[in-house]
Formats: sequence, C-alpha cells, structure tokens
Amino acid sequence: MSHFKLFLHQSVRRAALLGLALAASVLSAHAQVLFTPPLKLSNDPWEAGQQQIAVDLSGNINVVWAAANSVPGDVWFARSTDGGVTFSAPIDVSNNPGGSFAPSLVLNSSGDIYVAWTGSSNFAITGPSAIFFARSNDGGQTFSTAVNVSGAQPAAGAYLGSLALDSGSNPYFAWSGCGACTTPSPIFFSRSNDGGTTFSPPVQVSNDQAQLPQVAVDSSGNIDVVWNEASSSSPYKPVFFSHSTDGGGTFSTPITVSGNTYFQPEQQMMVDSSGNIYVLESLDPTPNGVDGDIWLARSSDGGATFSLINVSNNPGSNNPNQGRMALDAAGNVSIVWVQLVSSQWQMFYRRSTDGGATFSAPVNVTNGLAGDPQIAVDPTGNVNVVWDQYTGLSQSIDIYFSRSSDGGSTFSSPQNISNNLDPNLNPSIVSSRVPMIAVDSGANVYVVWQDHTGPASVSTPVGNIFFSRGISPFAVTPTPGI
Repeated sequence: MSHFKLFLHQSVRRAALLGLALAASVLSAHAQVLFTPPLKLSNDPWEAGQQQIAVDLSGNINVVWAAANSVPGDVWFARSTDGGVTFSAPIDVSNNPGGSFAPSLVLNSSGDIYVAWTGSSNFAITGPSAIFFARSNDGGQTFSTAVNVSGAQPAAGAYLGSLALDSGSNPYFAWSGCGACTTPSPIFFSRSNDGGTTFSPPVQVSNDQAQLPQVAVDSSGNIDVVWNEASSSSPYKPVFFSHSTDGGGTFSTPITVSGNTYFQPEQQMMVDSSGNIYVLESLDPTPNGVDGDIWLARSSDGGATFSLINVSNNPGSNNPNQGRMALDAAGNVSIVWVQLVSSQWQMFYRRSTDGGATFSAPVNVTNGLAGDPQIAVDPTGNVNVVWDQYTGLSQSIDIYFSRSSDGGSTFSSPQNISNNLDPNLNPSIVSSRVPMIAVDSGANVYVVWQDHTGPASVSTPVGNIFFSRGISPFAVTPTPGI
C-alpha cells in the first residue's frame, strides 16, 4: 500500500475511533480535522498556478490550473473519484499554441464540468486574446472543442472572463478588454441557451475603462454584473453594478455601489437563494493606500438600490484588504480579510445573521503574516478558512487551515497542511501560496495551492499544484473492523 493510501486509511480509522470516543463524551467544539499529506497534481518543469477546485455532489474532486513548460502556457484539468487518494493524469483542456491562462471552473448539479479561460484568439502568440469555453459530460475524460465566446469584442482582445450557470446549466459570461486600462474598454456579456454549444452575440454592458467583471444569475434568471472602472484622467476607481431582467438582451444603466475610491477595488459578488445581492469591496477614500476598509454593499430589491456597511472599521492605518465572502444555506454572511496588527498581517472574521445589516465582533483567526485568505461554509454550518502564512524560517510560506463549529465565535488552532519545513516531506520547497478551498456535504475540506520549489535566489522557481483533503471527524461513519 502506498504511503498516501496508508495515511488516508489510517486517517479514516483514527477519525472513526475519535467519533466513537466523542459520542461517549462531551463533544469538542473544535475537533481536529485530519489532513492527508500534500499530493502533487501537476508535473511541470517551469511554473503552474491560477488553480481552481470544485467538488460535485458525488464527492468527485475537480481541479484546473494554468501551466507551461515555457511561455506560452495552457489550461490543465485533473480529477479524483476516490476522495483524493489518486488523480487522473492532467488533460490539456485549452490546447492553444498561442497560450492560455486564468481558468474558471464551475460544476452543475449533475456533475458536468464547465471550464473557461483567456487564450489567443487566433492560436498564435501574436494574436489578440479571447474568452474560451469547453464542457465535459463524461467526468472530465474528454472535453468539447473550445468555443470562442467573446469573438471580436473588444477588438483589442478580451481578458479574465467571469463564468456563471443558470438553473438550466446554461453558461453566462462577462468580460473586459482592459488590462492596464490605458484605453477605453467596456464590459461585454454573452450567454448560451444550449448548454454551451453556441453563444449569443456579445452585448455591451458598460462604456468606460472597466475591469475585473463578475457575473451572477439568480434563481429567477436575473443577471447581475459588477466591475470596477479605471481612467487615466481620474484617480478614482469606483465599483459599478448593472443587471438584466430579459436574459441579457439589455442591461440597466450602471450605478455606483462604492462611491469614489482611490484604492484598487477587490470586489466579490454573490447572490443568495432569495435574490439578495452582496458585493464585498476593498475601498480607500484617500490616495494614501492605508486607510481603506472592507465594505459590504447589499441590495434586497434586485440591484435597484444598495446600502453600504463598513465591515472592518479601520481606525486609519492598518490597511484592511483581501476581503473574501461566503454565504450559507440559512442566508448568513461570513467575511474574512487581512489587516496589519503590530506590523504583521493577520486575518479577521465577522458574521452576519440578518442579511448583512449587522455583524458580530471581529475575531482574529491567525497570529502573524497571513495572506490570500479563502473561506467556505459547509452544509453543517462549519466555517472553514485557509490562508498562506510566512513561517519566519528559511523564507518559507505554508498553507494553514482553521475551522469554527460555533458560527464563527471561536476558531480552532491553525493547522499547517503544507508542512514545507518538515524534512521528511518537502525540504526544498520555498513557499506555498494562494490556497483555494472546497467543502462537501459531509463537512470534509479540499484544498489546492501553488508550491514554488528551489532556492529563493532563483528568479523563476518551479511551481506545481498540490492537494490535500481534510477529513472531518464528525463526518465519518464508524465501520466495524477498521
């Protein structure tokens, strides 16, 4: 039996025995989640990153990332059907000689796999970029021929498309042509009515130098789009919102949901089952870049109006940023962010049980130099957070995990799940970065991240995608004889 399989078997056995012990005693609020050793998914001699992960209702684990042996790169996919013990050999989904990057991954309720990315429109390095889409109906064994969603809109090239699905598993896209935003580049939208075989002609949503669009579709089929704008003639970069009630044929006049802000916004949009819209933003009212805050804009009238709530309440010097949000089935809003505390970046958490009207007191989850937080709330109500954190030794950065089982009032002690400084595991790894998280119905946790190996002096270190699964003790059903 391989080391990884043996560890997983032992982990499940320990979890089962722990579950029996807890059943006979007072349950701990924060029982340890048992993580498997890091498993390398990619095998690239150059650089891999921009990873995304999604778990379907049957527990199959799907991962995409961008990687290259040399410039340009491609978008790759791998899948596990055994809980992360093994993964399929990576498949090149984009297969574009001109290069592909920035993948998106979405699953429908049947487990069909939808992947989108930015790639060369004419499959040559010199061509403009476009938004591409492919779908798999056989568990990722094969993917459909890539479809160019953006076409020639805008003519200079399309970047960083946002992908969402409606209740009928039809894909919706929003994108921009704005990279450095030195020329006007509006937001465009397109949708498919046949599951992604064909797409509607692009519809222009905005008129200015817009970037980082995100699209969402509510249960009634209304389409919401959010983005931020940048102009070479203005220092402000506000966040805008528009929506469509006719399937994307037309869009409402954009409204500002942030006011004016100098700081580069990091907006994230989510829509709950009742159609309430939440936009999380990092906003800075002055140009000094340190007195911003994490704000939540929320709308209960389909985006006609928004209220703004200051979540981080910065006193003026700790620069809150990297806000991330999760919604649970009960409509609770969970938010994490990082900010400076005694010259160290630390991660904080707050929760709202009234749709974002009020929030609990901030809870400090970490204790130093945290970044790139991600959050997921599982169906049992556990709040799960991951982040990368500088260890202070050998310039190493590790991936950490913590869980709250009491609605975010308290969190478990941070667990190092990448273990870069363990000489028995990965002694050559310099840093683990940008974790992404997914959860399943059994409160198990799935994490992927990007590892950089080699000495810190190397300008282009090798990067690979690693995976670990956290087995929840409360999710294991004891089996006689294990």
